[in-house]
Amino acid sequence: MADAVISLLSSNLTRILSQQADLILGVEDEVKSLQNQLKLTQSYLQSLPQKRNDQAIMVEFINQVRNAAREAEDTIDAYVATVYRQRRESFLFRLKGELVRLLARRRAAEEIKAINSRFEEIFKNKERFDIQIGDQLPMEDDSLMRRRRLIIEETDVFLEVLGHDCSSSLLNSRRLGLHSNILKHISSTPSATKLRSILCFGLDERQLSSNEWKLLYKSFPLLRVLDVWGAGVEAIPNEIDKLIHQRYLRLKSLTAQTLPASICNLWNLQTLEVIAPCIDRPRIDIWKMQELRHLYFHGQAVLPEPPILKAKDSTANVLSNLLTLSCISPDSCKESVFSMLPNLLKLGINGDLEKHRTNLTLKNLSKLNHLQTLKLERDRRCEELINLRDGIKFPPNLTKLTLLETQLLEDPMDVLGRLPNLQVLKLKNAAYGGRDLCCSGNGFPKLQVLKLVNLAIRCWTISEGSMPSLRSVVINRCGNLEGLPSALPNIPAFEELELWSPHVSLVKEAKEIEMSPGKEKFKLVIYQS
Repeated sequence: MADAVISLLSSNLTRILSQQADLILGVEDEVKSLQNQLKLTQSYLQSLPQKRNDQAIMVEFINQVRNAAREAEDTIDAYVATVYRQRRESFLFRLKGELVRLLARRRAAEEIKAINSRFEEIFKNKERFDIQIGDQLPMEDDSLMRRRRLIIEETDVFLEVLGHDCSSSLLNSRRLGLHSNILKHISSTPSATKLRSILCFGLDERQLSSNEWKLLYKSFPLLRVLDVWGAGVEAIPNEIDKLIHQRYLRLKSLTAQTLPASICNLWNLQTLEVIAPCIDRPRIDIWKMQELRHLYFHGQAVLPEPPILKAKDSTANVLSNLLTLSCISPDSCKESVFSMLPNLLKLGINGDLEKHRTNLTLKNLSKLNHLQTLKLERDRRCEELINLRDGIKFPPNLTKLTLLETQLLEDPMDVLGRLPNLQVLKLKNAAYGGRDLCCSGNGFPKLQVLKLVNLAIRCWTISEGSMPSLRSVVINRCGNLEGLPSALPNIPAFEELELWSPHVSLVKEAKEIEMSPGKEKFKLVIYQS
């Protein structure tokens, strides 16, 4: 619907005017005028009465409003990109580009004025033709509208999916999904100034090179969504912040050695995902990225201390939008860092857990009052984690916990069983190095899912009253485990058991549970290697 497009553009203009007003110097009056026009248009569309209507003319009216809003968005973003690129140039180039900037300012001002006039003309025509929006319009329910607006806002991915020759249609496309010949499309396509999204689904024969990066900057200046996960990249260039309008960026590189600091200059970025195994402990200054919602780095990212500000600006670096942070080094788990992440829901920590358990850094986890999902992964180069009893304080509202390669020397179930809201627990790849796993009485009051993967345990027991809500158990590659807890069949909620490469005695006990009275709906799945 048009009002979703207008709402998004209006909120983007508000952010530019409040946070990056210096990038629209010379056209700020026109932008403010456009913003006022958009607010009036949005209010009007939301309050239209439900009356009779001619379907065709009504749809044409909505399309004209939507197209005008998108043209305004393209004009403002193009001007912002021009100003930002010129500021990056050397002094001599900036002098040479001053005339270009003045011409760009004049052109942007004229285009915005023309769009404002077009809005006025659209609504004059509405009155002239007595266009009314009624219940014949195929409206969407509120939940669907909210979901659509979230998709537009976060990823902007409504796609035209292309396979082979796309040169002709690419020029007028806004969003593209490429299944093959990804690099060919990027390198052979002339400028597509309206393109907003590129998603690469298929694998390519080689990685994105520095030359193709330059073509991206030049040919797709308004790009918001870039996912080249399938193709991969040779390196992540220092000039990546030329993609100033990026909201969603997903990169994979098996050869890149550094993550450039300039990536933190992408002030519009909402989602960043990078997998680059050769980049060790990159410093990511998230405090510059006020719009960031999800950060995924497959390794150990290091977060700097938040900048020290004056008292009146004490909340300026609070990242209230950030929901996901994975993975960071445990030395970034400082109270000063966590205090700036008030709404964080998911956190991954990878590194020397034992060292930071000892120096009490991991006690700061308790400051994350809204955290629901936590993953703790030990760096294989570091010592085993001795226990969870000392030096670690889990967040109060934690519902999902994963321990990976921690090689705990002490059985963790006594400590974990006291987490009042824990619903999903995963112990994976030598998370626990012992032989006996004991779930004591009255522990795990809300646990529903338990996954044991690649552990050396031989005996697993559940005391009476423990795990009363347990619904599903997965046991994968625990070849030494010869039996199931005797209390397991008596848990009323227990209804799913999945076994991978199990010991023969484990299979026998599982089938006995499946055939026992009251387990008619029990689901047993066995995967033999």
